[in-house]
Amino acid sequence: MTQTDLWSHTTRLAPKPIDTQFYADLIAKAADWIPRSTQVLSDLRGLACEVRSGEVLQLQLLDGAQIVHLFMFNPEDPDERFWAQTSFATEGLFLSRYSRLWGTMARNRPMLTMLADTVTPPRRADWVYGSHHPICSGTGLPIHWRCAGGPTGILTPWEQMVALVETRGLDPRLILDKDDACFFQKMRIEPYSQHLELLPSDALTGDRVALFAEMDLVVLLALSPYVDGSPPPTRATEVAPRAVEVTLMNRVATPLPWPYPGVGYPDLSLYLDATGVRSDTPVPTAGRE
Repeated sequence: MTQTDLWSHTTRLAPKPIDTQFYADLIAKAADWIPRSTQVLSDLRGLACEVRSGEVLQLQLLDGAQIVHLFMFNPEDPDERFWAQTSFATEGLFLSRYSRLWGTMARNRPMLTMLADTVTPPRRADWVYGSHHPICSGTGLPIHWRCAGGPTGILTPWEQMVALVETRGLDPRLILDKDDACFFQKMRIEPYSQHLELLPSDALTGDRVALFAEMDLVVLLALSPYVDGSPPPTRATEVAPRAVEVTLMNRVATPLPWPYPGVGYPDLSLYLDATGVRSDTPVPTAGRE
């Protein structure tokens, strides 16, 4: 495959090359994926998954629509973590098949690639136009929950992830961003104000998404107290998240190298120290000493 073939014709702000045939071949063999572990997430404590390079992470709804927040980082270098802003610029606001979730500089490489998405609206008579699986939605922060009228005493997705990061002995302020990917969440862009509106999800029991791990990752998952995107109840006892099955599939393929062979890319050694880890030590840029 040539370099030209890898670049899709697009007017996006930050287009990146992608070998769609590689991922199409993985999808065609989905019936051969073998689960190595399955857990059910049904409360507001979150879940941290150790996902190995080449494995598939699958999220499946067990009891109707439930928003699932996802964030991840490199366990060997936590400074390499999900970068919502560049993912949005590259992939668009909403994730779909072949969308990739990108990591921070210096490496700025794909971390997860979406292989499956069974949410296919419209599914009811009162259907409202919108899309699912947004990036940069902001619904996981405590301030947004309180402003929406949510009751106190409820752990928001960001707070759940803070606790998960702290159990690993890491400082969440250095790792967690304020945005993450929100699977099964439905939103629309209000055409005049350009505000994002949270809508009730069209997802149903049995709907699933599947993501291919491009590298070893710690993936943080947190259920939203908004549940399916409906307005929050007035009492904490009325917040009842719905169960989601989290399955890790055994390695289905060796990820493609990044950057792809033959594809020009910046010299990342300018950002990394001798061990390949991002360094905070100021150094001159090569050629501009």
